[in-house]
Amino acid sequence: MQVGRVAQHLSVAIALVLAAVLGSASVAADIDVKVLHFGAGDLVRGGGSVAVQLEFRSALSDPIEIEAVWELENADRDITENSRRVLLNPSQPLRRWMYGEMPPYPEGALRDTIYDLRLYEVRDGTRVRDLGTAKIAPQIAETAPQFLAPEDDGLLAVGGRSYGLDIFAQSRDQSGRIPSMNTLTLIGNLRDSDAFPDRWEGYAQFDALIWGGGTVPPARISDEAARAVLEWVDRGGNLVISLPSAGDPWSVGTSGRHGFSDVLPSTAPRRVDDVRVADFLPLVSLSDGLRARDARTRLAIFDPSTLDRDWVPFLAIPAREESDRARAVARNPTSTDEEISPDDLGGRIVGIRCRRGFGTITLLGIDVDDLAARGLQTPSIPQGDVFWNRLLGRRADTPSGAEYTALGEAKRLTSGGYTKRIGDGANIADIIGLSGEAALGVLAATGVFALYWLIAGPLGFAILKAFRREKWSWVAFLAVAAGFTMVIWAVGGSMAGSSARIRHLTVLDLIARAPGEYAPLKPQWRRATSWFSLFAPEYGETRVELDPNAKDGLRNALTSWRPYEGTPIAFPSRERYEVPIDEPHIAVAPSRATSIDFKARWLGVPREKWGEMPSVSRPVVVSIDRSTSPASISIEGGLTHGLPAALENVLVVHVWPVRNPLLTMGLPDESGIADRRFSAQLPNRGAMVSVASWPAGTELNLAETFPKTSVADRLGLERALSDKYYAPLYKSASQLGVNIGLGSDNIDLETELEMLSMYGMLRPPTYLQDPPRDPAVLTVKRFGARELDLSSHFSEPCIVVMGWLRNAELPYAVVVDGEDVPSEGRVLVRWVLPLPSNLESIVPSWPARLSAESADEKRAKQTGTEQDQGTSDENAPTNQSEENGAGGA
Repeated sequence: MQVGRVAQHLSVAIALVLAAVLGSASVAADIDVKVLHFGAGDLVRGGGSVAVQLEFRSALSDPIEIEAVWELENADRDITENSRRVLLNPSQPLRRWMYGEMPPYPEGALRDTIYDLRLYEVRDGTRVRDLGTAKIAPQIAETAPQFLAPEDDGLLAVGGRSYGLDIFAQSRDQSGRIPSMNTLTLIGNLRDSDAFPDRWEGYAQFDALIWGGGTVPPARISDEAARAVLEWVDRGGNLVISLPSAGDPWSVGTSGRHGFSDVLPSTAPRRVDDVRVADFLPLVSLSDGLRARDARTRLAIFDPSTLDRDWVPFLAIPAREESDRARAVARNPTSTDEEISPDDLGGRIVGIRCRRGFGTITLLGIDVDDLAARGLQTPSIPQGDVFWNRLLGRRADTPSGAEYTALGEAKRLTSGGYTKRIGDGANIADIIGLSGEAALGVLAATGVFALYWLIAGPLGFAILKAFRREKWSWVAFLAVAAGFTMVIWAVGGSMAGSSARIRHLTVLDLIARAPGEYAPLKPQWRRATSWFSLFAPEYGETRVELDPNAKDGLRNALTSWRPYEGTPIAFPSRERYEVPIDEPHIAVAPSRATSIDFKARWLGVPREKWGEMPSVSRPVVVSIDRSTSPASISIEGGLTHGLPAALENVLVVHVWPVRNPLLTMGLPDESGIADRRFSAQLPNRGAMVSVASWPAGTELNLAETFPKTSVADRLGLERALSDKYYAPLYKSASQLGVNIGLGSDNIDLETELEMLSMYGMLRPPTYLQDPPRDPAVLTVKRFGARELDLSSHFSEPCIVVMGWLRNAELPYAVVVDGEDVPSEGRVLVRWVLPLPSNLESIVPSWPARLSAESADEKRAKQTGTEQDQGTSDENAPTNQSEENGAGGA
């Protein structure tokens, strides 16, 4: 075993040395190929879309059109030919991105695998000459990539810095994890305008793209790259733009300057110079100290009255309780002609957000690049849990290295615990499993063939010999062969089937229009993520096309799929099939009268008569009753749906227009260490209920579903999530023992998909010792299906509905060899209704620093009073702004 492993690594080293000697990845004399970036932002993950940027240079004397074919192994270990055609001029370098679906390789295989890049000369659309094969690998890229483990998350940062996001990437224990988080996050950097992929698949593996500073102006990136970013947002991406304090590269309020101009607000924000960082510090930091106490910056302030193009207020500077002016600003925006004083910024809007398709774009008036680079605090600001969690759809604490060191020395950190993993595909493979049925046909035919061999051979001859009829051997052989041929056809056809069919698991989404929104020309696409098994009864090639009638420009993608750690069953012959860059919705895949597993990512309109998604049947109105103390929140309205059957096992989440308070530190304990007062809190308050069944055509009464409750219940939604997911998983894990039997098969499919839908809002592991109670330490690792996370919706008021159709066809067509194939399977229907919020709910209160008078609160927290009651004094609104955190819809 060791000798084989050494030989494998030696072969990799030799290939890389050869490539280095050649000076590039090319082995062809006429075309030179150089690997610039292996993975967008120089991050690579197995089991998803990967972008590789190559530079081609022709040594020929005339222009030449070539086809570059990146060969990757698919789920059945056949070869996908991911191709792109380019026109090369003599001696002129040309940079192009290649895209492929990376098999679910672990980190070691990602590092060691060398890939073939075949080069062909093309004339009139046909390959006419083989120009040679280049060897490409991550190790020979100009910028060495980082390798993400399956459970790691990835963020993209434009420019060379991290904006304080590296707090999510700093592992703190020997296992390489962060004790306070479910996941470790690696940061990739797009350092120049050429580093942006030109297809949305290049961004698919990332949770967010953060674009700050002025080193890469948007006007410098290509129109194709800008369209790719926006299509990624349409499909669920999270784009965060931070306006730099110097210069104006985004030109907000103008048109035609760059590829993003038409989606930004049509009115520019107002710039305020000479703003003290201390005057908005609680928005970006837990600490009230600065290395330079009088540090100043420039802010961009947004006027809510001028916002258009679906932009709404999202972040505001905290209002001091004694400032009447702050609330006046929040309720009555000033005119655009009035100057804004840097000494009177309480309640001003410094962040706005718009929903685009299934994703979000956030525009910040705070220069996060400048703040992080100036080193005003350690860790740098903006800090993760105070600032970035709300923008990224997360809730975990982000202690600094110094905090972890102090906590460890004081023996405050927990140890051990249990690990659960979700999203590895094992449950999905079991559900779609046509391979098992196809295998039955193959096994049955094999058994019949064995019986045929026995009867036509030794057993048949023995019977003839017993009756002294040996001379009839050939006649008997032919008769048995003919008979068993018919039997094999009959058995194989009955067991495996004679026509193509599909079994699927689909997650179908719709973002509804907000109450009062009127945009008849704005398309309302449905989004589907599907895993399906196709039984293809023929031998040869099968052409599979995903929704051929989809609107032009929607790059729906169909890729081969297998679960993580699933063992691929390779066939003796390794076939090839081409996947052109502009036809990712088509796969001409090898078929061998068995099943082929695919993953589909689709946008479009469902097939006719499939069914109607949930909709509002009576206007939805959220109200706060301030005649009681504390104030109470209620919701009225009705929902209905016209789906093919009743929705089962329904979850309904109401995210309130009531934000949780800004994070602050509590009183130091006996060792001098202070904890966060609102550890791992959700961005907004809310409630979650379960409904066993919701029949089609029946109204879901929201007033009955969500009874009136206290606005002061800061922990209501948090408790609901913990009780439904964290507590049962921890209980089962602790009964089984550490990491014994904790595979994803211990979680049923429907629970797993719900957890993946709210992964960013799941309770993170308990990282602090909390005597006298034993801490329940459970880490939930996500191995795949990142595109299902709806956690960004928990930062704004909305209704989220999730429910199951147990037996339904695919909502879109899958055409196999020209025929629409029948399908059956499960559909998780997810529907989101954005709700309005008023400005009072956006403006946070200036947090009060704890003093010795808060000792009772500290003791109450240690004894569990806060967790048990959920309505202690610190949960109650501290001022009118927080109490009035919900507006009428």
